[in-house]
Amino acid sequence: MKHIIESSVGEVRDHPTFRAWEREQSWTEGDLVAVNNSFMFRTNVGTIKSHKFLTVTFGGDGSFAAEPTVAEGIRINSDFKRIPSKSKRKPVCESLEPSIREELKKLGRLVFLLSGSVEDTERVEEVIEDNVFTGVVLEPQLESDVAIQDGTIRLREIGNEERVWEAVRTDLIRRSLPEPTDEFKQKLATALESIASRAHALLRLPIPTQRAPRNSVLDSIVAILNEEKEGYEESLSSCRGEQARNRESYNNMLRIAYNFAGDAITFLRLLVSICDLKPIVLWCTIGKQYNLSEAFRSLPWTRSRYKPSLASYESIIADARNRAFHRLFPFTKPIDVLLPGSALSDLRLRIFSEYSRRKENDLTYQDKEMVDLLKEFTITRERSVPTGFWVHNLRVMNSAIELFSSVNNTLRLLLAHASE
Repeated sequence: MKHIIESSVGEVRDHPTFRAWEREQSWTEGDLVAVNNSFMFRTNVGTIKSHKFLTVTFGGDGSFAAEPTVAEGIRINSDFKRIPSKSKRKPVCESLEPSIREELKKLGRLVFLLSGSVEDTERVEEVIEDNVFTGVVLEPQLESDVAIQDGTIRLREIGNEERVWEAVRTDLIRRSLPEPTDEFKQKLATALESIASRAHALLRLPIPTQRAPRNSVLDSIVAILNEEKEGYEESLSSCRGEQARNRESYNNMLRIAYNFAGDAITFLRLLVSICDLKPIVLWCTIGKQYNLSEAFRSLPWTRSRYKPSLASYESIIADARNRAFHRLFPFTKPIDVLLPGSALSDLRLRIFSEYSRRKENDLTYQDKEMVDLLKEFTITRERSVPTGFWVHNLRVMNSAIELFSSVNNTLRLLLAHASE
């Protein structure tokens, strides 16, 4: 565990932006560098930052100590903070091994949820009151898509009603029975909706004494993101980030970027909270987290000395997508309607209605219903992105996948240590 954290901190120290920051400082033996424990703007994150920070000490040989230490109570807004060796506010640092032991004791079980395996085996049944078909059963392990046996319609998955009706009609023809009635169609549709609302899979937390499964939640997430990233890279190569070169590839690139941004950022917010609550997860992945934050910062927008904003990134992707797809109405800005004085007549303002009828408090006038309908028309915000944005975005996607893979490996490692 210790060497994993040392290696992860080494990734930070070897990063070009850290090296550039390092050259700007005046170093003295014993100076301390505190590494921030959160590299993203904490939008929509409900947890509080951990009070523990990884620190590295500057040695007399002009290099940093290989083994980081852990300090508490540091105030830091930037990625790194140099604390002079003679500072009166220099924190007390604890060596790594006792800090690791303390965090392992507080891990609990729920943190390993993402290392658990999903079992799609739950059977769901719905009865149908009919003379021919008695019910519908969802059986995820069914070999065929649909099978009908003894009046029971068995399904492997919900969502393909055309296959269901095809099987029903085939069964009726085989038994020389008439076409399904409208009443039966309604009953079957209701049964399918009920099953769809109750269908679920099971997620089992891994047992510390056993090795984490290879079909875990994170394994699935990483596999899908890798697949999407490959599609993005292929489309990007075809259109080179420009709609004029290949509209189909450009639109596909935007679609993937939009989906990736939404799903990846949702997971990143979860990861931020996990690292708040279980800082050892951060310590083991801090190098990959810093690489991702720098990938965000390298996007061709105005470079900020502050943390990259996940919300801003998601907004830029969404606005660019809107610019490409939302062209039904030819308007790009709000419209103020110039109404003549005679446009609104029969004005009436009602106030002080009874509390139970307070919705009657309203301003009414002729054609108010039409105005209410017109008010429903909106436009979406659109934005063009700078040249090269989509190329740099590939680096963001790669860095995000590397981070998620690192978290996956970290949880497996922690699970093994939790069993000791």
